[in-house]
Amino acid sequence: TLNKNESYYFIYNCQIDEVDYISDAVFDVLGFTPSQITVEKAFQQIHPEDLAYCKSCEQEVINISNKLRYKEHYQYSYQYSYRVRTSEDCYITILQHYQTLEIDDDGHMLKTLVLHQRIADYSERPADDFKVFDKLKNRPVNISNRYNLTKREVEILNLAQKGYKTNEIAELLFLSIHTVNTHRKNIL
Repeated sequence: TLNKNESYYFIYNCQIDEVDYISDAVFDVLGFTPSQITVEKAFQQIHPEDLAYCKSCEQEVINISNKLRYKEHYQYSYQYSYRVRTSEDCYITILQHYQTLEIDDDGHMLKTLVLHQRIADYSERPADDFKVFDKLKNRPVNISNRYNLTKREVEILNLAQKGYKTNEIAELLFLSIHTVNTHRKNIL
């Protein structure tokens, strides 16, 4: 049985690729003291079979964040899971959840707050493991927009999937019914 308090957090400085701070609880989860944890050490602790997945998730975060406007960085958080080796040389599964703390004048992440929470081990990673959360809407974002829909089209599609009718969508989004119908036609 997992203890709900099996988590720790750290502040990652993207600009200099270093950990600025790590909570003492890292010892309870991984068996390492905060002074033993570096970025290099953290990557060495990732299970070899999960390393490529972690890199692909981080690349996806970069791809997404490069499309965000300045303040939008604070609106989203990211999460995915992978296995890490503890000081006892065994692997546990953690859920990594992080969000932007600081951005520079060009809109690039400077610092992130990262939470590692131990979760139950699984034999196969869930297909929807990598998630982007919209903190304002308090829900995951549909990142599989393979049809190159506009933000408004995705918004209307999400409402339609929830069962809203055209007139309700128009009212919620302060649009005319004709505009909503045009977007729905474009979506189809």
